Amino acid sequence: MLKKSILAFVVSLPAFAAPIAPFTLNFSQAGGPGSVSGTVLDTGLDFSYGLSVGPGGSLLFGQTTTTNPAGLVYGTGPQATGSAWQLPGLGNGAFGAPTQVAGSFAGMVTSVKSLSDGVMVVDSGAGAAGGTGTRTMSFVSPGGATIGSIAFTYPSAIAPSWEHSNGMSLVVPGAGATSTIYFIVGSAADQAPTTATVSVSGMGLNNVSLNGDSVYSMTVQSTSANSVQITSAPQQIATGLRNPFALSVNAAGDLLIGDNGIDGLHSPNELGADTLKLIPASQIGKSVVDFGFPNSYVNFATGQYVNGDPTATPPLVAFTPGADSNGVLQNGEGISAMAYLTPSEFSFVGNQGGVIATFHGNFDLGGTANYENAVFYYDFASGMLVPILDDQTPGVGHLDGVAVIGNNLFLEDMSTNGQVNEIGGLGQGAIYEFNLAQATPEPGTWLPGLSGLALMCLAQTCLAQRWRAQMWRARKAGGCGRQRP
Repeated sequence: MLKKSILAFVVSLPAFAAPIAPFTLNFSQAGGPGSVSGTVLDTGLDFSYGLSVGPGGSLLFGQTTTTNPAGLVYGTGPQATGSAWQLPGLGNGAFGAPTQVAGSFAGMVTSVKSLSDGVMVVDSGAGAAGGTGTRTMSFVSPGGATIGSIAFTYPSAIAPSWEHSNGMSLVVPGAGATSTIYFIVGSAADQAPTTATVSVSGMGLNNVSLNGDSVYSMTVQSTSANSVQITSAPQQIATGLRNPFALSVNAAGDLLIGDNGIDGLHSPNELGADTLKLIPASQIGKSVVDFGFPNSYVNFATGQYVNGDPTATPPLVAFTPGADSNGVLQNGEGISAMAYLTPSEFSFVGNQGGVIATFHGNFDLGGTANYENAVFYYDFASGMLVPILDDQTPGVGHLDGVAVIGNNLFLEDMSTNGQVNEIGGLGQGAIYEFNLAQATPEPGTWLPGLSGLALMCLAQTCLAQRWRAQMWRARKAGGCGRQRP
């Protein structure tokens, strides 16, 4: 079924496309298939980012080109121009050739989402070095025309820069032609509360200021594929977040927030673990939920909770190092995207669903040099947190995008050679497809080849993770986070 998809891309690959090393995913610890091979859908992409599902089973993503020898410069994107792209679904499991839907966005494209009628929501730009900069949320018609835009202006008083100014949005369809857009305003510093505000303007928004360390929501309505308006102004729904660069919703409508942990001295890992946080659907917009940044966090190395703000809401789980099926600890740092899996989609998913979370890891490193870019699966019912792809995997740079269509999982590598702050990262992006509709292992055979000691260690790890999750849910304290880039 995928052969047509592969052939469709052969003619579209640039001459400078990097060789792609195959890799596999391992769901055996979750009771799923132990070796799922990937298929290359596209390669030779320029800093590909923001993978999502579009109309008709298409895949949307952004690309960014730059003439700066220093590449993206930690995501600020000087001399960078972004564009939004589509891999059109052909209705038979294959995809057509990649096509550019819109371009000429100033700065790096970090998020591409779709409203129900095909209007795209594109986040681009970032705060520049020195403290000033503008991020833009653009609404783009299916024909590629910008039909509305919102400018986020960062203050010049922040030195050396507003650290987490890149944009990330999530679109949740509502009744009729309405959609709720959740979007982030990250923290200005690594380990300090943000006191300055960001001003927004455009599409009827005037004299509106947004707080940092936050997630906001607003409602938009598309009256046609060429018209969109804001029907509910931005409302802050969460605070105490460092850089919540992964957003999703579960089957119950609860908002899931993947937040990036405090860097600290970062020798060799971050101080605060990246965390998964949850706001129940019934509480969204009722009050501003505080998750405790920077005073409350989970220590990455020890898994211990630092209860600096007892009034804050605790995280659901922390992405501390987890053992793979061989008992080797794997690191995930710099959560960049996540996808929710429903219980009905895959046999190994528990009755409350699960998420796949991806991590950027070491900023400019790839392959065996990137020791923090594992991919994790978390199951809500069991509290199980396990790596499905090891860090330091050859041929893998930064799997910063994830999407699910039916039984197929899609992963997007921003730069397979790992280079981001170097112009050598251009043309190194890739998108992969993994078919998870495979027979699960027989009971009692899901960890083949492990010794009794290794099995005992893995069981203890899993029990410890479940205990921590239960304790955090029971306590009234909060968490933290961080994003690369």
